[in-house]
Amino acid sequence: MEHSEPTAAALRRAAGRPRGYPALDGVRAVAVLAVLLYHFGVGAMGGGFLGVDVFFVLSGYLITAQLVTRWVLGGGISLRSFWTARARRLLPALGAVLVASTTAVIVADRGQLALFRGDLTAAATYSSNWWYVFHQRSYFAASGRPPVLQHLWSLAVEEQFYLVWPLVVACVVALCSRCETRLRLLLAGSVAVGAGSSLVMGIGSAMANAPEAGDPSRWYFGSDSHVMGLMAGATLALVRRGDGLGAAGPAAPARPVRPVHTIIGAGALALLLTAFWRAGEHSTWLYRWGFLAVSLLTVVVIAVATRPGPLATGLDRPLLRGLGRRSYGLYLWHWPVVCFTRPGLDLPVSDGAAFALRLGLTLLLAEVSYQWVEQPVRRLGWRSAWRLVCDSRVGSLRVPTVITVAAAALVTGVVLPASATPSGPHYPAGGTVYVSRPGRSGSVHVRVVDPASAPPAAGLDGRPGPSARTPSGLAAPHQPPLHAGVDLRRYDLVVYGDSVPLGAIPDLAAKFRTVTNDAAVGAQAWTLLPQLVSDAGSGRLNGAVVLIHTGDNGLINRQQLGSALSALTHSARVVLAMPFVPRPWQDDNRKTVESVAAHFPQTALLDWVGAARGHPEYVGSDGIHLTSSGEHAYARLVAAAAVGS
Repeated sequence: MEHSEPTAAALRRAAGRPRGYPALDGVRAVAVLAVLLYHFGVGAMGGGFLGVDVFFVLSGYLITAQLVTRWVLGGGISLRSFWTARARRLLPALGAVLVASTTAVIVADRGQLALFRGDLTAAATYSSNWWYVFHQRSYFAASGRPPVLQHLWSLAVEEQFYLVWPLVVACVVALCSRCETRLRLLLAGSVAVGAGSSLVMGIGSAMANAPEAGDPSRWYFGSDSHVMGLMAGATLALVRRGDGLGAAGPAAPARPVRPVHTIIGAGALALLLTAFWRAGEHSTWLYRWGFLAVSLLTVVVIAVATRPGPLATGLDRPLLRGLGRRSYGLYLWHWPVVCFTRPGLDLPVSDGAAFALRLGLTLLLAEVSYQWVEQPVRRLGWRSAWRLVCDSRVGSLRVPTVITVAAAALVTGVVLPASATPSGPHYPAGGTVYVSRPGRSGSVHVRVVDPASAPPAAGLDGRPGPSARTPSGLAAPHQPPLHAGVDLRRYDLVVYGDSVPLGAIPDLAAKFRTVTNDAAVGAQAWTLLPQLVSDAGSGRLNGAVVLIHTGDNGLINRQQLGSALSALTHSARVVLAMPFVPRPWQDDNRKTVESVAAHFPQTALLDWVGAARGHPEYVGSDGIHLTSSGEHAYARLVAAAAVGS
């Protein structure tokens, strides 16, 4: 049986009290700024993505505090009212972002549309995190345009919490008549679920050897493995018996904090900021215990910031309050802005100019969303806000007419097949290119033939012609030893890597007899190196020159690299590149490559780090991908390393 919500008179009496705790808007501001700086590419914020975990704790605390005050202690259960309030808070801005993102993809990147359709459905149903898990999508790929709606995975986790946790609270309230029993049961449940989630994250990632030698995205995205922050916030709210956070804010003034508590809270905030600065996507400790630690630090900050004292005063500043109240919109809008304003790729501007543009656009879009989308619905409700829209005009047309036409255009654009030209390497003119057969995901087998001297090559079905050479990647059995001055056009090259060597395929094809490309955009070392070991074990790489360029998208595992080089003892030469990538893992990968390669005499190092640092013109403004001159230089360095010169 549902009980009534607080009466109108009670709400009027509470209206004079301050709503919520203003310092929590400051905590929101700190969290959203960390996320923005991280995604805007500010190097000092390598762990800025942890701002999402701060939001999880805040949401768990505030939602549970309201449920405890209204339902557990007051007995007024209304699931409909709760979910209606959540919808009014979350859906308007989300709808605006989905419409804008869909428009941007249709106009600027129809090649992404096939994947975008599924992402859009998942985002609209708050299931993005599991959509990415089930489709094995990586959060940590550094190449190519990221999925425009990828950041909505965190909103999916929160919305699933908003759906399930109130049901649990309502069941406990219905089954137990005593408030103390309700609180004890819910407290035990929140602690158990939070601890269980931490164990799933820690044990699961350890068993998968992630992130050292596996993609941690499954554990990062999963609600089962990443709900510990929400439950930590819920636990604090239960311990504090709701903190008085009902319909209109705290019911009574809170007690001031003691000096020792201020020191503890400030220390927790300092440790959080340190984590934002020092942590990284591939920090092993994060996946074992770090996310739980970040959640507990946030609990301490919230506990102190919601009591009068220096920390609350420091976080309760006008600028921080303003950013905190707009943090939802800032989070929603910043990622699509990032995806379509990549310096050197989408915009011919420097990194500094791109940062200023991204920040300005995000602030503008978030403010427009806050003033014209979010606030009208929250203040007036759906019907009154819609009536306000219906009374508005764009020129001589009513707004509903404009919305209908625009919606029809968007639906048509999404439904129609993508018309983008397939992207990929362009091969040199003057030769004949034969694609013998599709390779693994993202790979093609390429044969570049000198038309003046080459014998007939394999047909498009992959079967050799009457006088064709050995299929690409399976080198002829009797090739002369490699040394300075040898003609590399008598050797086959096999390329294992990511999008960086992929750009140099045309130049490499001009220097070697054949090229087999097993490089792919977004390839990670932990999938590429085991595949190389498998190919070497089948004899596919015997006698070939093998180029390995990995580590641009994440860490290289020392054991996996050693296994790969051990498997290539029958190759003519192994060229191992040291990746140049402006990411926190670059130096670790360079040390790994140098130390492991020292144990394998047939391996030649390609110091791409030194080359790119000495010649900035070799890489684009993103600091990773090759320019035209970089492609030529890269191929020359590969050839020189192959012959030992």
